[in-house]
Amino acid sequence: MELSFTGIVYLPISLGLFIIAFRFYKEWTIFKENEALIYFRLFLLFSIVCFSGALAGTVFAHHPEGIRWSLILSSYILAITIGLLGYLIVFYRFPQISPWVGFFIIFSFGIFTSILTTTADIHPELESSGGIFWGMPFYINMLRFFLYLSGIGPLIYIMLKHKVKKAADRDTKMKYIFLVAFFGFVFVVVTVDFVIEPIFQIRALASELAILLLLVMFTIAYFYFMERVVSKSEKRFRRLVQNMSDMICLLSSDGTIDYANPAQSQGLEFEMSEIVGKSFLTFVHRDDRELVKKFIFGDQIDGGNERVEFRVVTKGNEIKWVETAGFFFLDSEAEADEVGKLVLASRDVTDRKIAVEHLNQSLEEKRILISEIYHRVRNNLATVIGLLTIHASRLTDEHTKSVLLDTKNRIFSMSLVHQLLYQTKDLSQINLKDYVEKLVHNLSKVLRVSEKVKIHYDLEDIMLNIEVAVPCGLIIHELVTNSFRHAFKEKTVGNLYIETKTIGDNYYQMEIRDDGRGISENVSDESAEALGFKLVNSLVAQIQGELKIRNDHGTDIVITFRNR
Repeated sequence: MELSFTGIVYLPISLGLFIIAFRFYKEWTIFKENEALIYFRLFLLFSIVCFSGALAGTVFAHHPEGIRWSLILSSYILAITIGLLGYLIVFYRFPQISPWVGFFIIFSFGIFTSILTTTADIHPELESSGGIFWGMPFYINMLRFFLYLSGIGPLIYIMLKHKVKKAADRDTKMKYIFLVAFFGFVFVVVTVDFVIEPIFQIRALASELAILLLLVMFTIAYFYFMERVVSKSEKRFRRLVQNMSDMICLLSSDGTIDYANPAQSQGLEFEMSEIVGKSFLTFVHRDDRELVKKFIFGDQIDGGNERVEFRVVTKGNEIKWVETAGFFFLDSEAEADEVGKLVLASRDVTDRKIAVEHLNQSLEEKRILISEIYHRVRNNLATVIGLLTIHASRLTDEHTKSVLLDTKNRIFSMSLVHQLLYQTKDLSQINLKDYVEKLVHNLSKVLRVSEKVKIHYDLEDIMLNIEVAVPCGLIIHELVTNSFRHAFKEKTVGNLYIETKTIGDNYYQMEIRDDGRGISENVSDESAEALGFKLVNSLVAQIQGELKIRNDHGTDIVITFRNR
């Protein structure tokens, strides 16, 4: 006899298991569930184990050494296979633990069994009935039996208690019942092969006929079950798409509409027969077609996260705005090198577009109004500054004249804030760098500061709200005016340093220092210098800041504050 009956039986068994593995692979590609991936690997490895048995009974049927090495190879593959059963045990019963813990525990037992199988005295032979007698020692048979038992026994118990009993629907319940039945069938076969046959000396031929018959029945039952599940999933998916309020259409690689759901027909006001078979661009507004072409035929679509807004034209020539997302998927009958089909999901956003347009128009009107208010406040402050200048020019008392000029400069610092706000697009913030440079430049001109006094700027681009900008401007005015008037009285040259920087999240530091004579210790409380510092302290408190003064080789004032 050229071929053994064992080899002939194991070949279709291997093929049947491979087909079941492929079905689980298809399920994984559709639903991306880890469970389906594990079952794909499990049945694929079972198929390889059976295929090694087929090799032993066909190619090596008359070569005992070939049968022996096929058996040893299958033993190592079996260690991985039963290890996956351990993975499923932990996956189902102990979700807080990594499933790989279960895998490695049983895998270790399988490797131990495989090593003993490799070193055991095995004498396989072909029986006259056509079956193969594996010739393994009884202790190897028992180890292999307990290896199967360690994976299949707990798994069947857990699946019956936690999966079959608590299944969400009938199809899911049937799926787990099939798997329990399959593992039970495997356990029966293992019990016959490794326990009953060696003890009772039953011919291998009888058990292998039973295995073949049972596997054929299981394969037919599995295919019937899977076709039901797939059919039900397809119906559920189609029902979902058909009842969606979003417009869904399926495009071929040239942009032709192959399918459209009822919402697409209702949105465009065309009959379904007038949509399917037409180019999608037919329904796009002519001014937006280039944009849509780039979206559909370009490389913008990758995973469905990209969206585009464009106009479509209905049958009644009404223009609607739609927001569309797209993603590619390969048709089940598509070749590997085909581009695939494109799914477009569109939503009518016409009302939103109109609302946004009205909102933008309203915001623009408010921006113009606020800008005009800033402009008028600045003009009114300029009028006050002009009046103060006229009154100051008529005064003969120098002290009163100085007070009016200080007041005028303080008003200018506030006026400058409104001027900068009027000139910027952001009507709530000003750039502190621009503000400081213009304010200090104006003070140097008004106070006629000597050219020998050098002003050094180290300013960051910091944006301040108007509530903080006005007090900061007055603080800078007081401190810079104090330096210009008092710091360099006894010096012909000097330096004034003004620095601003960010020191944290929305926290800033402003430093004004000079190398003048410093703050005098005997300043009168009623002097302009003392009154200026009182005002500075009040303004620092207003912006909830912190003031530090160092009087060493000049005056160094550091203010830390937060932009509200």
